Amino acid sequence: MTRGTFVDPCGALEIILGTIDDSIPFLDESSVLHIAGSSGLSGDFQSAEAIGGLLSRMALLTDHTLRFDTREILVAEHETIVWHGRVRATRLGRQLDSDVVCVLSLDGRRMREMWLFYVDHNSVDRFWGSR
Repeated sequence: MTRGTFVDPCGALEIILGTIDDSIPFLDESSVLHIAGSSGLSGDFQSAEAIGGLLSRMALLTDHTLRFDTREILVAEHETIVWHGRVRATRLGRQLDSDVVCVLSLDGRRMREMWLFYVDHNSVDRFWGSR
């Protein structure tokens, strides 16, 4: 695994952490997003439609304040990306500010699987609310 500056050949991180509309070509019916925790937004989401729907819901629930800031990117053999960052948002007067780790598995220019792990699951679960 290498550390340092990483040029993402398919723009995976910019797409998945950027705008919702740009993420759709990067996803297909076999793409799976796993979000750890016990909130109403944790679980497994499979397909471009399910993942796009989740991202849209997150944006709406936070009045489009949801932001991911990169702290560090680690890469292994150009098929796996480990991203460490910080997620911030505001919802119903509450603030979300937590470190997050994202593990992204690629198949060419498509996302196979992505796992999101929040450093402080309890505060993230409280922020999003129960199922």
